[in-house]
Amino acid sequence: PIARAAAVTGTVRNGTSGKPASGVDVVLIQLQGGMQPVANTKTDAEGKYTLDNPAAARDAMPMLVRAIYRGVNFHQPLLPGQSTVDVTVYEPSSDPKTVKMNTRVVMFQPNGANLLVVDEYGLQNNSQPPMAFYNANGNFEFQLPEGAENSQVSSWRPSKMPVNQGTINKGKGKFAIAYAFQPGENGVRVTYQVPYASNKTTLKLVSASGAERVGLIAPASVQIESASFTPQGQEQGFNFHSRGSVPAGTPFDVAVSGTAPPPSADQG
Repeated sequence: PIARAAAVTGTVRNGTSGKPASGVDVVLIQLQGGMQPVANTKTDAEGKYTLDNPAAARDAMPMLVRAIYRGVNFHQPLLPGQSTVDVTVYEPSSDPKTVKMNTRVVMFQPNGANLLVVDEYGLQNNSQPPMAFYNANGNFEFQLPEGAENSQVSSWRPSKMPVNQGTINKGKGKFAIAYAFQPGENGVRVTYQVPYASNKTTLKLVSASGAERVGLIAPASVQIESASFTPQGQEQGFNFHSRGSVPAGTPFDVAVSGTAPPPSADQG
């Protein structure tokens, strides 16, 4: 028998005005094969939409529902077995004061001749009325250290799945993403590798945005040294170092040495 396409329905609301969002483009996106659009429609006068999901019959993988409002993409995950997804969109604001960076945590993991670095930023949007911080020319900037390769960037809004982001090259190792930081907690994760041939290296890191707290993490068998950071002991097999407020544009050196087994699947 021929499998019939399943329908995905929902309502798009404007979180700034509290009203239904009419005439908004809604796209169903398949995550396999590089975020492929598989269906699209527009919301009606009450903000409601219906999409055919041709992929539902053949794969039970998570997908994304994207609502495009004022040129800004807003996403919600569509989980296997789910058929209703509501999306909240917000009026965009390009005012940097809309968000502040609470934390930055840099994790180091030796991986053979390379050192894997995971640089994670936590941002808070407390705007009133609630708005999304967005700028098409890039509204979150970060800097990669010399020798960084295979960089990837993903970002997420409160408790939602990370979405891979394209980067805007600003020159001299600086990059930016254009992402709608929504009200509440948001995150950005930058992953890259640097050469680690002799099991030691020193990275010059820069905080492009001011952070209220910065942490460094490495497996217990790996040594971290940075003049401005205080060791905080070990937890769950990892060394922790931290420091308080780091002003925007402040560089700091981190010396990393030693080896460690590859991370196990459940470490996350």
